[in-house]
Amino acid sequence: MSIILCKLIDEFSKFNTLLFCLHKKIFLHIHYIFNERRIFDKMIKKVMSLISIFLAISVITFFLVKLSPGDPAENYLRASHVSITAETLSETRKDLGLNKPLYVQYFSWLGNLVRGDFGTSYTKKTPVIDLVAEAFVPTFQLGIFSFIILIVVAPFLGILSAIKQKYSF
Repeated sequence: MSIILCKLIDEFSKFNTLLFCLHKKIFLHIHYIFNERRIFDKMIKKVMSLISIFLAISVITFFLVKLSPGDPAENYLRASHVSITAETLSETRKDLGLNKPLYVQYFSWLGNLVRGDFGTSYTKKTPVIDLVAEAFVPTFQLGIFSFIILIVVAPFLGILSAIKQKYSF
């Protein structure tokens, strides 16, 4: 009888250990799911924050351009070397969309910006995206070159400032 009781207790102990391990795995899995959910929620908050920041920057940029001195239609005609008359001025305002309300101009500008249409340069009469693409490679090269200089020079300056703590150079 005692042997059967010992075997029963041993089996119960194994079962209890197995049950404990199973509960632990389930708990870890549930904990992982909830942590992943928190990470997902944080990502959503960050993306929404990024969108709101981009929207605020676009509003500020649009209105700063609108507050620039001079009439945009007149500036466009001067850059085009066209004589400024009332007729050409009103036609240019219509072509550029300056006769529409300000909020319509903003949403039109924002829609074009999202689609990658940055408009046409007043001075060069070419799409702005082409000018940006043309300037991208030299800008990228300049950034890489300055980063390399930073990587090479910064450790030496750090070591020098650690050695010469009492001196300013």
